[in-house]
Amino acid sequence: MTTAIREEITLISKFKPRPGMEQRLFDKLQSVAAAGRRESGNRLYILHRSREETDGTILLYVIWANQAAWDFHVQTEPFLDFIAMSEEILSEPLEYNIWSEVSR
Repeated sequence: MTTAIREEITLISKFKPRPGMEQRLFDKLQSVAAAGRRESGNRLYILHRSREETDGTILLYVIWANQAAWDFHVQTEPFLDFIAMSEEILSEPLEYNIWSEVSR
Protein backbone atom coordinates (compact mmCIF):
# COMPACT_ATOMS: atom_id res chain seq x y z
CA MET A 1 0.00 0.00 0.00
CA THR A 2 1.45 3.34 -0.98
CA THR A 3 0.71 6.52 0.88
CA ALA A 4 1.00 9.99 -0.60
CA ILE A 5 3.76 12.03 0.96
CA ARG A 6 2.98 15.68 1.61
CA GLU A 7 5.26 18.36 0.20
CA GLU A 8 5.84 19.83 3.66
CA ILE A 9 9.06 18.97 5.46
CA THR A 10 9.19 18.34 9.19
CA LEU A 11 12.54 18.81 10.88
CA ILE A 12 13.20 17.42 14.35
CA SER A 13 16.48 18.37 16.03
CA LYS A 14 17.93 17.65 19.45
CA PHE A 15 20.47 19.95 21.09
CA LYS A 16 22.52 19.07 24.19
CA PRO A 17 24.47 22.02 25.61
CA ARG A 18 27.91 21.86 27.15
CA PRO A 19 27.83 22.44 30.91
CA GLY A 20 27.44 26.14 31.58
CA MET A 21 26.16 26.84 28.04
CA GLU A 22 22.49 26.05 28.67
CA GLN A 23 21.26 29.66 28.62
CA ARG A 24 23.48 30.62 25.69
CA LEU A 25 22.11 27.70 23.67
CA PHE A 26 18.53 28.59 24.55
CA ASP A 27 19.03 32.27 23.68
CA LYS A 28 20.68 31.45 20.36
CA LEU A 29 17.97 28.98 19.39
CA GLN A 30 15.31 31.53 20.35
CA SER A 31 16.97 33.99 17.98
CA VAL A 32 17.12 31.48 15.12
CA ALA A 33 13.49 30.50 15.78
CA ALA A 34 12.30 34.12 15.76
CA ALA A 35 13.98 34.72 12.41
CA GLY A 36 12.74 31.40 11.00
CA ARG A 37 9.14 32.15 11.99
CA ARG A 38 9.28 35.26 9.80
CA GLU A 39 10.28 33.26 6.71
CA SER A 40 7.43 32.80 4.25
CA GLY A 41 8.05 29.05 3.96
CA ASN A 42 7.78 28.41 7.69
CA ARG A 43 4.62 26.72 8.93
CA LEU A 44 5.62 25.97 12.52
CA TYR A 45 8.74 26.56 14.64
CA ILE A 46 8.60 25.24 18.20
CA LEU A 47 11.31 24.77 20.85
CA HIS A 48 10.81 22.23 23.64
CA ARG A 49 12.73 21.67 26.87
CA SER A 50 13.09 18.16 28.20
CA ARG A 51 11.13 17.31 31.33
CA GLU A 52 13.36 14.29 31.92
CA GLU A 53 16.82 15.52 31.04
CA THR A 54 17.98 18.30 33.37
CA ASP A 55 21.01 19.27 31.30
CA GLY A 56 19.21 21.90 29.23
CA THR A 57 18.47 19.58 26.30
CA ILE A 58 16.24 21.26 23.71
CA LEU A 59 14.14 19.61 21.04
CA LEU A 60 13.26 21.63 17.96
CA TYR A 61 10.17 20.83 15.89
CA VAL A 62 9.80 22.76 12.63
CA ILE A 63 7.58 22.44 9.59
CA TRP A 64 8.62 23.97 6.27
CA ALA A 65 6.28 24.37 3.30
CA ASN A 66 8.61 22.40 1.02
CA GLN A 67 12.23 21.55 0.26
CA ALA A 68 12.86 25.01 -1.22
CA ALA A 69 11.80 26.66 2.06
CA TRP A 70 14.21 24.44 4.02
CA ASP A 71 17.00 25.10 1.50
CA PHE A 72 16.43 28.85 1.91
CA HIS A 73 16.48 28.63 5.71
CA VAL A 74 19.83 26.86 5.88
CA GLN A 75 21.40 29.76 3.97
CA THR A 76 20.12 32.51 6.30
CA GLU A 77 22.49 34.45 8.53
CA PRO A 78 20.87 33.38 11.86
CA PHE A 79 21.09 29.71 10.89
CA LEU A 80 24.68 29.97 9.64
CA ASP A 81 25.69 31.89 12.79
CA PHE A 82 24.28 29.11 14.92
CA ILE A 83 26.09 26.42 12.94
CA ALA A 84 29.37 28.37 13.26
CA MET A 85 29.12 28.43 17.06
CA SER A 86 27.49 25.02 17.57
CA GLU A 87 30.69 23.12 18.38
CA GLU A 88 31.44 25.67 21.10
CA ILE A 89 28.08 25.35 22.86
CA LEU A 90 26.92 21.79 22.11
CA SER A 91 28.16 18.76 24.03
CA GLU A 92 27.28 16.43 21.16
CA PRO A 93 27.21 16.91 17.40
CA LEU A 94 24.05 18.46 16.02
CA GLU A 95 21.43 15.74 15.62
CA TYR A 96 18.50 16.15 13.25
CA ASN A 97 16.10 14.18 11.08
CA ILE A 98 13.89 15.30 8.21
CA TRP A 99 10.45 13.75 7.95
CA SER A 100 7.50 13.81 5.57
CA GLU A 101 3.96 13.48 6.86
CA VAL A 102 2.09 10.48 5.51
CA SER A 103 -1.04 10.40 7.71
CA ARG A 104 -2.98 12.74 9.98
